[in-house]
Amino acid sequence: MDTANSKLEKIYFENLDALRFLAFFGVFLHHMFYTQDPVLAVSPVLVSLDHFFSNGQLGVNFFFVLSGFLITYLLFAEEARDSKINVLSFYARRTLRIWPLYYACLIFAFFLAPPLYQWVARPLDETANSWMYFVFLANFDSIQNGIPTTPPLSVLWSVAIEEQFYLLWPLLLTVITGKPGRISLFFAIILTSLVFTAINLNQGEFYLSKHTLPAISDMAVGALLAFVCFFQKKIIQRISLAKKWQILLCYALGICLILFQVTLFNHPFLFTFKRFVFSLFFAFIIAEQVFCRNSLFKVGRLRFLTYWGNRSYGLYCLHYLAIFLVLQITIPLEINRTLFGVCFIEPVAAMFLSLAIAWFSFRFFEQPFLKLKARTSLSKSG
Repeated sequence: MDTANSKLEKIYFENLDALRFLAFFGVFLHHMFYTQDPVLAVSPVLVSLDHFFSNGQLGVNFFFVLSGFLITYLLFAEEARDSKINVLSFYARRTLRIWPLYYACLIFAFFLAPPLYQWVARPLDETANSWMYFVFLANFDSIQNGIPTTPPLSVLWSVAIEEQFYLLWPLLLTVITGKPGRISLFFAIILTSLVFTAINLNQGEFYLSKHTLPAISDMAVGALLAFVCFFQKKIIQRISLAKKWQILLCYALGICLILFQVTLFNHPFLFTFKRFVFSLFFAFIIAEQVFCRNSLFKVGRLRFLTYWGNRSYGLYCLHYLAIFLVLQITIPLEINRTLFGVCFIEPVAAMFLSLAIAWFSFRFFEQPFLKLKARTSLSKSG
């Protein structure tokens, strides 16, 4: 590898891998605390847990903002080095990172799971359209046919949105050059997302959460942060000097917005801006963890989070399979009908199994493809 490539290979934003794991963990908790006992399901404890951890789905929004930031920053870095963006090289890197595990999940869900269900004499009423998943339109399939039943299909809609973003983003940045043009691009995407959300409020939150146009604003906010980081050094310097009380105030405000979102964004006009507001908060978290000198705590200090954050793609894709497998044991044993079982035994067992499956996937399946990706990669992460 030449010297220029070696320098860019060292581009690494400390703490972001740890943030990846925390985002995954929020999604994981969002999928837990299910019980087949109708009485237990309405108990104050489970109702409270379900309400609180419903915010965990915002981990997906965070992933989108983070992807927009990292991908755009690395494309800027490549352009600064080579005076152009190598679109085919970008596609090759993304393909080697995303496709192997994604298509492995599809092969399991559509070809291996049905005979397994038949073997154990269990019904499998799958509504998912396989071809839409194979061409990365899973989010639109979820809108049309609802959430699929076969693990791990139910989480792949967000991977499809990211692939749609990856397909168009380098092309847009190649066609639209210059700082003013790209700033206009970012804001045009955000404005389009807001207008689309406002027009389609009657479609409901599920529709808006799965559609590409609202989601793409998260990537655009991340891209805007990348633009500021790469070209507006004075702004980043000011951010780096933020005082602890200012950082604490921003976190407190963002957390309050999330916890009380049902009340604060109940008006249709305010709801239109909810996703955008959250994406700004997530962009703040990224900037604070990467650049601030006076951070309250750098999550990257917890090496456990960094280690597993580097494996968060496998954790995200495969954790629902782990949850499903755990439930196949806890439901017959009626552990699923006890408060301790639902609140402690199942989450702990599902987390350990998720870690084990993700480790195995990373070590023996993903890593060979990642070694190929590293030959053209500009980053040590993602």
